[in-house]
Amino acid sequence: MLSKKAQAVADHVTDIESMQLMKISGVSFREFLLEHRRFPVIAITGQSWVGKTTFTDIFINSLSERLKSDFPLAPPVVKKLTELPQMSPYLPIIKASSDGLSDQTLWEKNQELFRVLDEAILTKASLESKDSVIVMDFSIIQVLVYAHMKIKGTAGKDFIQTFNESFGNLPKPDFLVHITAEPETVLGRLQSRGSFIDDQIQKHTEELHGYYSENWRDILGEYYEDIPVLRVHTDSLDLVNNTGDKARAVKEAVNETLMRMAA
Repeated sequence: MLSKKAQAVADHVTDIESMQLMKISGVSFREFLLEHRRFPVIAITGQSWVGKTTFTDIFINSLSERLKSDFPLAPPVVKKLTELPQMSPYLPIIKASSDGLSDQTLWEKNQELFRVLDEAILTKASLESKDSVIVMDFSIIQVLVYAHMKIKGTAGKDFIQTFNESFGNLPKPDFLVHITAEPETVLGRLQSRGSFIDDQIQKHTEELHGYYSENWRDILGEYYEDIPVLRVHTDSLDLVNNTGDKARAVKEAVNETLMRMAA
């Protein structure tokens, strides 16, 4: 039995598990522009190191090709907006925590910084969608997930209250793509980037995956109630190499995501 919030999101979530391309007819980005007088904003979310940035880059390339057919004379620019700082902030926080610094204080201070930065980027995305299709390789909801996990007690409640107050006034993306993978996949990708994997990072990755697995329906249902959500499982996809069958499967998954958006 799903909660009310979970049932609400279940009604508009599409799970992309098959790599089979589907022939889906639907509205084009040109029709979206005519209806909304701007281009869509697309946010790609998921836990740290799950492959969002790599998936986003492939997604943008495929979307640019799609727009050439929708706008043959002057295709719109696809702009990528990324979370600041561009390098993942969580690794140094985890490392500092394992060195004995206060976990609560570290997460509280950094989450407030990331929340403010992400709010600024969301506002920028809304303004720039007048002229360009915007793709973000994050969603501000990731800040909330870390706050729930790491900021305890009164400080946590205060942070979440502040988040909720500001979130209601922020522009929302038009589509949300939720990237997911098992912990061993995430750690393997992190290791392939040359990052050192210790017990603290492994524990953190497993905790984060567990939280997303148990709570993603409620979180997305509450904060993105009216927004189409597409989930993409990437365990069987190769987000590192650019050749081979798995690389082609990534492009197929991206293209299917685009077609589902136009359905």
